[in-house]
Amino acid sequence: MAAPSAGAAAAGGGTRGRPPPVTPQQIRDLIDGGIAPEAAGPDGTDTSDWSELANGSSQMDALSLESASKEAYFSRVETFTPLKWAGKPHDLSPLVCAKYGWVNVECDMLKCSSCQAFLCISLQLAFDFNKYKERCAELKKALCTAHEKFCFWPDSPCPDRFAMLLVDEPRALLQDFLDRFQSLCQLELQLPSLRPEDMKNMSLTEEKISLLLQLIGEELEHKTEGEKLPMKFTTEILHVHVPACVLALCGWTCSSTSGSVHLSVITCSRCMRKVGLWGFHQLESAGTELDSCSPSSTSPAPTERCPLLPASPRRMLTRSQDTLPPGSEQVWPRAAGS
Repeated sequence: MAAPSAGAAAAGGGTRGRPPPVTPQQIRDLIDGGIAPEAAGPDGTDTSDWSELANGSSQMDALSLESASKEAYFSRVETFTPLKWAGKPHDLSPLVCAKYGWVNVECDMLKCSSCQAFLCISLQLAFDFNKYKERCAELKKALCTAHEKFCFWPDSPCPDRFAMLLVDEPRALLQDFLDRFQSLCQLELQLPSLRPEDMKNMSLTEEKISLLLQLIGEELEHKTEGEKLPMKFTTEILHVHVPACVLALCGWTCSSTSGSVHLSVITCSRCMRKVGLWGFHQLESAGTELDSCSPSSTSPAPTERCPLLPASPRRMLTRSQDTLPPGSEQVWPRAAGS
């Protein structure tokens, strides 16, 4: 048998020395072998189920935090304004809608803060009261059912205590009242002037207001023992403390306005409704009227005292009207055809 040639031997040796072809799967296996898998625990056990449970629990914790956030709840309530949300029953109030994660984006239009679903709340004129109640019940149910399939709000709404007064926590209730009172006192003469008839309609007597002011003074003195009181209850500023006390009792607080122009605005601490005080008869206007009505030489008789409010409650006082020269009259435009 003839011996193989040198070239053939060299070719055969080269084939035997060349490594076998490498497939992509072998490369993946090699890389995977040098990296610890995410699902492997310290003892080599599979923890993929653990990670899935952890991710699921973390997501649920985040969702539960959102529904349990009182600040986020009232930020949704604040989106409901009189121009966009008017004429709604109690079951569709901003406090109820915000409980299920809805914000007011357009007139009669809600949007979920989580799943971005939209819900139109339109109550059309109905002469049949039963049909009106049925429509209200449908819309109240839609607050839960109009969310997307996997939205958490239907199963995890905000607690009812967010929209309730803390009557079972008197200390917290008193502290909130004190905070509102102190914030309203910052408005000073911009506070509205209250009539005795208004106080009577609210069942507020002079004795009750005196007790409230005494309670406020004792609480502030107790909290600032050894320090200077932030305010003094003197007769000079008693006319400021009385309306501040009444407004704080009704849930109003001073609202901080953005921008360079400082406006006197109060906000309801429950429904977040804002009201501008420039449309009301303010204390500074009442003081101006008293000064202009008081004679310079003699004090007026008790029966001739100038009233704090105009005779007609329908007349809106403005500063331009308050500064009219003596003897001039306000000329109102007549209606067409009169």
